[in-house]
Amino acid sequence: MIISEYYHYFTGTNAGNGYFAGESDGIVTVGDNEIPSSRQIHCFDARTLVLIKSAWSLPNGRFLFTELSTEHEYLLVGRDYMKQYRPEAWDYRVPETGLSSLELKQLWESWQ
Repeated sequence: MIISEYYHYFTGTNAGNGYFAGESDGIVTVGDNEIPSSRQIHCFDARTLVLIKSAWSLPNGRFLFTELSTEHEYLLVGRDYMKQYRPEAWDYRVPETGLSSLELKQLWESWQ
């Protein structure tokens, strides 16, 4: 599924109904002032370190990974392509499941 030009990901073997939605405290920010920003986010299987999905956050810092298995834990890594800041990582994360596919699509559209 490609929702916008910013949102591309690899479909891995972990297909399921889990998701990570970068919102509230989970948006991508940079600098001491924590300015929302567009950066590349990678989602790895936490056990095998296989890359599952990769996406760019929107300029407002929001990102979305969908169709993840809730039977796995994941490592999310955000990198600064400008090489000014260290990578940020969130390890052993279990995806959320509270929103349907339609609700996730509506959430994504509300961020545009």
